[in-house]
Amino acid sequence: DRSKSTSRPESRDNSVSRESGDVLKGYPTMDEETAEKFATAIIEEFIHNGDPEEAKLCVKEKFATNTIKYFVAITLEWVIDRDVKKRRMVGQLYHDLIVENLLSVDQLLEGSQSTLRMTEDYIIDIPQVCDYLGEVFAPCLNDNAVSLKRLLELASFAKSKKANVFACILAKASQIMSPNKVADMWNTSGLSWCSIIPPGESNEAFLDKHHVAFTVDRSKSGSQSGWNSQKVETGRNPQMLEMGWNPQKVETEFLKLFKRASNDEIFGWIDANIGNDAKSSKFIRALVTALVESQATTSNDGSSICVSEDFEEKMKNRLAVVLKYVDSNEKLEMQCIYALQALSVKHQHPKGLLEKCFNAFYDSEVVSEEAFELWAKFQDPEEQEGKGVCVNSVKNFMRWLKEADVEETETHA
Repeated sequence: DRSKSTSRPESRDNSVSRESGDVLKGYPTMDEETAEKFATAIIEEFIHNGDPEEAKLCVKEKFATNTIKYFVAITLEWVIDRDVKKRRMVGQLYHDLIVENLLSVDQLLEGSQSTLRMTEDYIIDIPQVCDYLGEVFAPCLNDNAVSLKRLLELASFAKSKKANVFACILAKASQIMSPNKVADMWNTSGLSWCSIIPPGESNEAFLDKHHVAFTVDRSKSGSQSGWNSQKVETGRNPQMLEMGWNPQKVETEFLKLFKRASNDEIFGWIDANIGNDAKSSKFIRALVTALVESQATTSNDGSSICVSEDFEEKMKNRLAVVLKYVDSNEKLEMQCIYALQALSVKHQHPKGLLEKCFNAFYDSEVVSEEAFELWAKFQDPEEQEGKGVCVNSVKNFMRWLKEADVEETETHA
C-alpha cells in the first residue's frame, strides 16, 4: 500500500525572487487544509472544462507568492497516478503559469520536491512513476520555460532515481517537440550524461533503455537507421509538391519510410512535405494506415495481412510518430480508431489485428480510454461499415478497459 506524504514544504519568503510578485492576489498565508481545498477545486475544474485561462485566473485569486508552491505540491500529488491526458494538462498549466510570471521556477521546484522525494516509494506500486513524472514536466521545456539545468535540479529530488526521471522528461519532451529540438537544447546546456547516469551503469545502455540516445547520436531517434537522413529529414519531395499531398500517395510514401527510416527522419520528412496539415484528420488516417500495414506481415500476393507475435512491440516502437501529431486531441484520437477499423474491414478482419493495435495505441498513450469508449458507443453513419464485427473482436479489450476504470474510480473515491 503506497503511502503519500501529507507534509508540505514550509514557506521561505526570502528564497523566492520574483519580478512580478504582485500579480498573484491571493492569500499570503494559509493552512494545509485550505491550500488543499483551493488547489484541488481549481485542478479538478480545469481537468473537467479544459480552460487554462479560467484556471490561471483562479490561481491568481487564491494564491500568493508565499503560497503558490502549495498549489504545485498538491496538484502534482493529485495527478501523478491518473491518466496521461491529465498529467499533460497539469504540466502544460505549470508551463503557462511560469511563462506568465505567476509561478517562478524556484517555486515549481520547491512545490515539486515533496512528491519527487517519494519516487523510490512510489515505484513499489507504480513502476512507471518516472515516466509519469516525465509527462508532467516535459511541457515545461517548451519555450525554454524551465531550462534543462533546472529540470535536472528538479529531478535530483528523486535521489537514486534522478537520472531516470530526468531522462524520462527529455524522452517525453521529444514527443511534444521533436528529438532534434531536444537534442539542440541538450547540446547547448553544458550538461553531460557521464555526471548524471549512476556510476557503474553503461551510458549507452542507459540512453537506449530510456529512449534518449538521440541527445548524443541523432541517428538513434527511431527504431531503425540506415536511411539517407539528409534526404528524408530536410529534403522536399518534388512529387509531393506537385500533387499537394494526395492521402493515398502519402500513405505509400509512409509505407517506405516506416520500413527503413528512423522516427526522427520521419518527423523531418513530415515537416518538409506536410507542414500544418499534419494535424488534419486525413493525414492522421494515412499515417496510421501506413504504420499498421508496414509492421504487419503481408501475403505473397499482397491481398491480405496477418500479425506476428512481435507485431504489438514493433508498433509501440513507432507510435511516437503518431503520438506527436495526435497530441491528446480527442478528434484525432477518434480518427486513429476509425483508421484501424477501416483497415480491419479492408483486410477482412485478420485475427488479433484490431486487439493488438488497440493495446499498442492505448499503452503508448496515443488513444485515451475516453476515445475508445466513445467509439464503441457513438453511431457515426459514415463509419458504420464493419463496425459490429470490429467491436466484437475487441470485446476483451473493452471489458478490461471498463474494469480498470472502475478500479481507478474506487482507488480515488
